[in-house]
Amino acid sequence: MSTAKPLERIGVGIDTARYGHRVSFLGSDRLPAAKPLTVLENRQGYQALRERLEQLRQQHPQAHFDLRIDAAGQYAANLEHFLRGLDLPMTLSIGEPKRNKDYQKAHFPKRTTDDTESQAMARFAVVEQPGATPATTPALVLLREVVGRLQAKVKQSTQAINRLHNLLARVFPELATMTEDLAAAWVLKLLDKYPSAERIAQARLQTLQKIPYLTPELAEQVHLAAQQSIGSLRGAVAEALVRDLVDQVRHCRHAEHALRDLLSDAFSATPLRLYPRRRTSRSLPSPGSARPPPPSWSPRSATSTVSPRRSSSSATSASFPRKTPQASTSTATPCRQARSA
Repeated sequence: MSTAKPLERIGVGIDTARYGHRVSFLGSDRLPAAKPLTVLENRQGYQALRERLEQLRQQHPQAHFDLRIDAAGQYAANLEHFLRGLDLPMTLSIGEPKRNKDYQKAHFPKRTTDDTESQAMARFAVVEQPGATPATTPALVLLREVVGRLQAKVKQSTQAINRLHNLLARVFPELATMTEDLAAAWVLKLLDKYPSAERIAQARLQTLQKIPYLTPELAEQVHLAAQQSIGSLRGAVAEALVRDLVDQVRHCRHAEHALRDLLSDAFSATPLRLYPRRRTSRSLPSPGSARPPPPSWSPRSATSTVSPRRSSSSATSASFPRKTPQASTSTATPCRQARSA
């Protein structure tokens, strides 16, 4: 290790993982400044990293720490939050896994040890000296978490609806031809009460017409289609499967609406300075001012209206008239007269 002379910069490369991180330390002379360290995702592991950095600070008081983190997913969120709270002269940058991998292949193509990626990031930090990555505000972190959860819940809702559609193709295939949304409120209410074509056919038409959002004409069509259904999957087991999928769709939709409310609250708590207002050349009218009515369109106005480019060309042609061709007899040259003779 290079401890003979004080170091001006120390590169710290961190390869993140789910349960632990690998940290390498490289001096400005591109030699190891300390032994690699495994930081577990707990209080003891973070304390060991703090002690190692403070030890290097005592050995090299004038050194500046260049930290480079390989942000693999969200595994580096806790570590980044911990490092930003340390009282050390450092520059913290977050790198993309693809760029870090390419840098490793370029400078360490034949190394296959566990410390290769962290050593490559330490070299990148101390040699390239990238700029600091701005810290993410807590409000934006919560907004990102809610958006990710909502996206996953919407995917689950789509999967549940597709499974219901697949099951109804064998239980009551005619129902899908009468509505574009199998997750509509009246469809779920109908299938919850009558989970098969046989049950719908046995029900009274007046009872079907009392289902909310189901029109009497459509209820009559559904009742008639159930009496003539060609569905092959019947029985108590099939009805239990239909009811189970109906419950899944309802649960996913309810959770989706709740997450949308959370998304609205999280977005409202986000500072407005993160979303600067776009400047426009036109000044918007005030709420109390009257807006002029749009011009009325007519065929005559459409034909008479020209674009600015064409109007400028017409003005140019008006100031500089085109030359009209004259008679051939008056414009004939002596050579042409001789040829004709």
